[in-house]
Amino acid sequence: APLASASVRFETAKVKTEAAQEQLRQLQRVWAQAQANREALQKKVESMSVALAEAEEAARRQAQREAAVVDDMRIVDQAVETQRKRLDESRIRAAEAEERLGQLKRRQTDRETRLAELYRIQSGFAHARDPGDGGGGSGGEDDDQTTMSHLEDSEMTTAAAAA
Repeated sequence: APLASASVRFETAKVKTEAAQEQLRQLQRVWAQAQANREALQKKVESMSVALAEAEEAARRQAQREAAVVDDMRIVDQAVETQRKRLDESRIRAAEAEERLGQLKRRQTDRETRLAELYRIQSGFAHARDPGDGGGGSGGEDDDQTTMSHLEDSEMTTAAAAA
């Protein structure tokens, strides 16, 4: 009986040992699978870290490009505004030049009119001093001097106004 009892205990221990060994093999397989999964996850994390760093670098470069575009747009806007100001100033100067040209044309016309009047007056005096009437008419030379003085005064007044 003790032998039978020892034999049963041996068989029970043997079955338990085999079951424990099978459990150990299963745990080792699970452990190996977990290690493989951990390594795969580690590689994925590393890969994602590299991808994230690359994305961050790409985003930084894009931000720099956008900032450069904004700076370029600001420079262009300033250049356009400067050109607008210059164009406005040119337009103002052109309008002022046109006004001065108009004034000069009016003065020229006035001078031509006065000159024509002077020739008409001079021509009238020349007819009045016809050699047939005995030496220039009565007091004609004084009249000539008076008319010339008035015309010179008029010219000086016009010149002063123009200045």
